Amino acid sequence: IVSLRLCKRERGLWREETSRPQKKKEATPTKKEVFDIEEVIIKTVELYVSNTSISLRREIEPGPIYIEGDRQQLGNSINNLLINAIQSVPALRRPAIQVRLYTHDDDVLIEIQDNGSGIPKNIQGRVFLPNFTTREEGTGFGLAMAKRIVEHAGGIIWFDTEEGVGTTFHISIPFSTQLSNSEKTSSGKARIEADLLVIHAYMFPVFARAVSIELSMC
Repeated sequence: IVSLRLCKRERGLWREETSRPQKKKEATPTKKEVFDIEEVIIKTVELYVSNTSISLRREIEPGPIYIEGDRQQLGNSINNLLINAIQSVPALRRPAIQVRLYTHDDDVLIEIQDNGSGIPKNIQGRVFLPNFTTREEGTGFGLAMAKRIVEHAGGIIWFDTEEGVGTTFHISIPFSTQLSNSEKTSSGKARIEADLLVIHAYMFPVFARAVSIELSMC
């Protein structure tokens, strides 16, 4: 193997991965919108439910749970974390993935846990850097992009890992202080219906009294 690599290097056909010029990936514009993160998590996880080669456990707090950020890109980032979790598991081990969504105080918390190989200490400080990857087919943009999207939503992302045991990625994003458009519509309808009930409750005794007076005069 060494002689083959030397031969390729001499012929100019082999270069270290770090010496390859990386094509800069254009940053996708991000949006600010209010959406239900529970719905996004459920739809993303459903992509893997039928995969019998993995064990998938879900603990999802009932919603709606509203946050503010880029719905599509955050969904893509969560999907990338699931892919990374599955691919981190050694070939002779069945992937056991756990996804959690819950709330604490004013924050929404997302956890994606795997039983993979863990992240070696010597690269833990670089996993969120652009262009960094440990896989030959990897682009090195997945975790860097996830960090950017989470921070765009006002949150943070970090991980706990143990070599040979697995890794858990954590995402913390604050609740949205605004309502979504659908929620505003529902809230508006509820207020209108409540106002009509108040008007009805106020007018009915007046109407009934008027009828009673009219009947007594007949």
